[in-house]
Amino acid sequence: MRNILFLLLIASPLYAQVESEWSKTDDNKCVFSIRNDEPCPYTYYVKFNNKGSFDSSVRLPYLTAVKKYGDSSFYITCIKGITPDLAYTYNCFMGDCNAKPVFDYPYLLPISQNKETEIGLLDNFSEKHNMKRNMKTKDWYAIQFKTNKGDTIYAVRRGVVCDVKDDAELEYNDYSMSTKDNQITICHQDNTFARYSVLSEVLVKKGQEVEAGEPIAITGGEKYASGYQVRLSISYLYKIDNPEKEDDLPVGSAYVTPRFYLSSGEVKPLELKEVYISTHPQEIITKEMSKKELKKYLNR
Repeated sequence: MRNILFLLLIASPLYAQVESEWSKTDDNKCVFSIRNDEPCPYTYYVKFNNKGSFDSSVRLPYLTAVKKYGDSSFYITCIKGITPDLAYTYNCFMGDCNAKPVFDYPYLLPISQNKETEIGLLDNFSEKHNMKRNMKTKDWYAIQFKTNKGDTIYAVRRGVVCDVKDDAELEYNDYSMSTKDNQITICHQDNTFARYSVLSEVLVKKGQEVEAGEPIAITGGEKYASGYQVRLSISYLYKIDNPEKEDDLPVGSAYVTPRFYLSSGEVKPLELKEVYISTHPQEIITKEMSKKELKKYLNR
């Protein structure tokens, strides 16, 4: 019996972990296992360098979505008398490549009830400046909500906090954007992800469950040319069935154009430079709660 253990930490802000282990047995079988230690689903893409030295129980390269705190595995049958080459490369991506977004979901505005905000639409910075990206992006959509200094930012939908950056120290003034700014990423029930950025203070922790309308941050923007604000985008992973090139990734990132619940009672996308008044009705806050959760919420 021969055992070899490979333990690899992916260079990711979430420290997602892939563990692979194979053991040569009497029937020449090996097992490749994946474990996701994060509070949201992850998609893994595994490519073996020389798949001709063994047979696999799954189609290779291997693409799979692993649920939060979950695992996945497949078997490899080695050719008798040959030590297989199990060297491999891999990528992991936050999200489920089989996500089925609810495009007409009624999101809340991320500001306090009865407060006004004006919105702006943000450019895709990478595309605008012709920056090369490994992952394909489609349907780009990101919003800027104007705020006042010290305003509280609220979750637009129920979810789990899966990433937090809260140690930003911007050096200059008059930023138009910064990838170094504080941000929060929240995973929703349909495996879409809301990313909130330009924050002066973060009020939640990774792994925390938050309700729609719950305070999550304090607005930032002191060093931005456009002033105090919060920026929001909602995205999801999608599967690319026939990549153009052999080395192209089989997943991409797509964006939702969110529909917001407005004080008029309408649910619709926001219009550029319009002023909106925020409202957080109970029926929207409790929309994704189970009967047990709703009872607990109403009895608080």
